[in-house]
Amino acid sequence: MEPEGTSDTMTMEPEINATWNTTTVPPFVNGDVRTTLADSVTELTAFAEYRSAVVIRVLGTIFIAVLASIGNPLSLAVLRSVRLKHSTTSILLSYLAVVDLLCVYFALVPQTISYATGHFVQLASDFGCRFFWFAPLFLTELSSWVLVLVSVERVIAVWLPTKLKTLSTTRTAAGSLAVVTIVLFAVNTRYFFTKKLIGDSCVPNPPFADFEKFGSVWLDRMLYWGVPMIAMLVSNIVIFAKIRLLRSNGQQQTAGRFKNKTIIMMTNTFAFMVCTTPLMFFNIIYEGWDNNPKEIKVKYELAYSVLQFFAYLNHAINFILYCAAGSRFREEFQYVVMRKSRAVWPEATSTVSMPRRARLESRMEVGFRLDTGFGS
Repeated sequence: MEPEGTSDTMTMEPEINATWNTTTVPPFVNGDVRTTLADSVTELTAFAEYRSAVVIRVLGTIFIAVLASIGNPLSLAVLRSVRLKHSTTSILLSYLAVVDLLCVYFALVPQTISYATGHFVQLASDFGCRFFWFAPLFLTELSSWVLVLVSVERVIAVWLPTKLKTLSTTRTAAGSLAVVTIVLFAVNTRYFFTKKLIGDSCVPNPPFADFEKFGSVWLDRMLYWGVPMIAMLVSNIVIFAKIRLLRSNGQQQTAGRFKNKTIIMMTNTFAFMVCTTPLMFFNIIYEGWDNNPKEIKVKYELAYSVLQFFAYLNHAINFILYCAAGSRFREEFQYVVMRKSRAVWPEATSTVSMPRRARLESRMEVGFRLDTGFGS
């Protein structure tokens, strides 16, 4: 998600500069936002649209933070269970759970606090100015690219099943994550050079002003949304083509097995597309809307707040998606909970019949892997 280059905004009136540069994802702060403009923010609160936008952002952030703080650790607990932790898909999705949680804490929560209170943490120091451009962008882009790695791993599982154990190993999964993390980290460290705290403003460093205006914004858009979206869509198309080919050849059982192997990846792709695409198109079509007079700007601000809520919701709902996508994930979750409960409260699980436990455990060993693709 990308903060907008801010060269255009340096001639803006103070009451405009008091609010977010919300043509970006995340709209962390306008590069020209000033700590001394609390009175201008007060003026904007006279508009019902602005007050509604603040309520949506604050309540939306609380909802997403709670959901992410519960769902992502639960996903991690299931994915790192004894029988799954060595599978490649589990490694990738475990990493995704951690990154998504960091996205909420380092991107959404700080910007909402600043938006609601007018106290901008990134203006406290020159390092804060640079870091709070770097961290949200690095983490949100990393989340998108982990989904790309999951898609690629599933393509290999469908098209090259005989070579899966060679091409898709725990070592290659860890290596792929390391490469993607290092590259995105390096790309986004540019903000430690292209941003600078000058007075009470976090602005483009003058030598890099043109790049921030013309290149940086689109670079972040492509890294966060453009390239990952294309990669995930192509992966889905390739997988569907393989499944259709198998069905046309009468291999219905194999086609059904491959479909089950990719259900998590398809669910993640659909959620990413639904949650992030509206905001990205809004950014592109209405780029520069925050330069309008405040009477018009507050209307866009309200629409943006709603779309931003859904964009960040993408980082909090994976556990729900995994449970909805496959019965085997639900059963593995139940099994993990049952084991933990039995360890803490032995009497609480004594009512679970032995035959039912045996059925659950035996189904876990084989069925879960076929349903979600973990450990394929």
